Amino acid sequence: MIVVRVDEGLKERMEKFAHINWSEVVRAAIRRVLEEEEGRNLAKAVLINERLRRKPPEGG
Repeated sequence: MIVVRVDEGLKERMEKFAHINWSEVVRAAIRRVLEEEEGRNLAKAVLINERLRRKPPEGG
């Protein structure tokens, strides 16, 4: 379980949109950030792998 605290002004604005499931919004945002970070990690891994696979220049 995660608790998210928001200031009164933000809470009042959120209450105007009571039809929105704010817990789901937070879950979706967390999923999106995780997917972005995992994608970055995969891209870094591919770049590192490519660097390691390259042959050094002849005579170098």
